[in-house]
Amino acid sequence: MEVPRLVNEGFAWAEQVIGGRIISKRKHNRWRPQWFLELETPDGSLRKVLMRGFRNPGYTASDEKGARDWLQVESEILRTIERLPIAVPPHLGYNHDLGWMLMEWLEGSSEIGDVADPEERFDAYRGYMEELAKLHATPIDSLSLSPLIAMPGSSTEHRERLMRDHIAFYRKLEKNEPEPILEMGIQWVQHHEIPSERPLALGLGDVGPGQFLFTGPQFKSLIDFEYGMIADPFMEIGMMRSREMQYPLGRMAEHILHYGKRYEELSGQPFDLDAIRYWSVAGPAMWTLMSNAGVQNQAPEMIDLVFVLSWETQQKRAVIEAMAEYHNIRLTPPALPKETSSLLGPIYDTLTGQFQRYYAPRAKDPAEEAFVDYSVALSRTLARGNATHSEIDRAN
Repeated sequence: MEVPRLVNEGFAWAEQVIGGRIISKRKHNRWRPQWFLELETPDGSLRKVLMRGFRNPGYTASDEKGARDWLQVESEILRTIERLPIAVPPHLGYNHDLGWMLMEWLEGSSEIGDVADPEERFDAYRGYMEELAKLHATPIDSLSLSPLIAMPGSSTEHRERLMRDHIAFYRKLEKNEPEPILEMGIQWVQHHEIPSERPLALGLGDVGPGQFLFTGPQFKSLIDFEYGMIADPFMEIGMMRSREMQYPLGRMAEHILHYGKRYEELSGQPFDLDAIRYWSVAGPAMWTLMSNAGVQNQAPEMIDLVFVLSWETQQKRAVIEAMAEYHNIRLTPPALPKETSSLLGPIYDTLTGQFQRYYAPRAKDPAEEAFVDYSVALSRTLARGNATHSEIDRAN
């Protein structure tokens, strides 16, 4: 469901907070409203800020109020981490009525998978893992936490809260297709306890490739706080493995073991690989329930529809592979269907060409450019699916 945004009012608020005048603005082509703003201050200096809005209902929350509240918690998470010796963008403001938060716009890249030099990529990611270990080792009783941030009493209680909230969200969805893998994931989590307890920590919820800034081989800053929470810190490390399936990085096992070493040194707590394996199943099993709304009810206006479809496919694969790993079951890779010629193939190729030749030049901003790119991806997917669907149907 698309919710109208108070964009111009947000711009005026940003100018008031910074005390300057917006001289350039760029809309981010992502699945939540974001604007990169440049403001000129009275002394002639330039300030770069990011104005971030809440997601449309159906992702993090079922209605607009819940989505707005989620953004407020994200704002409080950033405020909390900003007080620690952890690299994050400075928090600049939050406006609940307008539905915007404001933070510093830091220079750097988040596309770690695009780095050609494997050693440079490895070094930047190692710095990121060390920052996560430092965050997770910070005792939560030393933090000044907002009452808006939920505080479970243990890793087990955190798991039970995830089960209660996410399964309830999933059960309320209007479903058009059965979900056997998600149902199996629910049953698995309900029947398997966490292997060990450890002190809860302030975490980011969604970590891994694409979730931090770097310059060259140097880690620079954490950037994504939307799913920040007090939780078992090993949940997001286990889930990092499934995220890396979507954004291949390489040498992930080395990174996780290095994190474990630093976590032990900083916290004095043991690093439990069995708990990592547990959360490698339970994490994607529970969190993929939240993205299923877009898969079951595919709306044309969803800018992230192509991403959601590909993400859900990888996460379901992750649940199966992590479950097999947990139970020491060896999986045999399936035989992938071979593409064959199709009568509809040329039609899809024509459709792809029309998107690229006639619609791409008419895009007015990065968001519209992204819609064209995603439409091209859907057209190419249809061409591939049309050429292989008979084999896939037989396999099913």
